[in-house]
Amino acid sequence: MSKRYILYNEGIGFYILQKDFPHYIGEITNKTETNIGQYPIAGYHLYVSFVGTLKGRYIPTDKFALHEIQHICADMANYLLDNVINNNDDYKKYKI
Repeated sequence: MSKRYILYNEGIGFYILQKDFPHYIGEITNKTETNIGQYPIAGYHLYVSFVGTLKGRYIPTDKFALHEIQHICADMANYLLDNVINNNDDYKKYKI
C-alpha cells in the first residue's frame, strides 16, 4: 500500500493529512460529532473527523465535494487501522 497520508501531532491533537490535492485534514478523536465528514474506525471508539484543508476551513464548491470528503475520511480511517492502530498496543483502551 502506498503512503497516501501523513500523520502528525499538533498541540494535544493527532491529525492525518492527505498528500494529494486538495490536502484534506482529518482529526483522530474519540468524540462523536455532527459535522459533514466523520467516519468511525472499525472496532474502536475512534473517529476520523474532517477539519479542513491546508488552506484552512475550506470546502471545494463542486457538487461532489461532500461525497468526496466522506470517501476520503473513510479511506483515512482504513489507513489508520491498517498501518497504525493494529500495530500499536496503545489503542487497546479504545477497542470495542
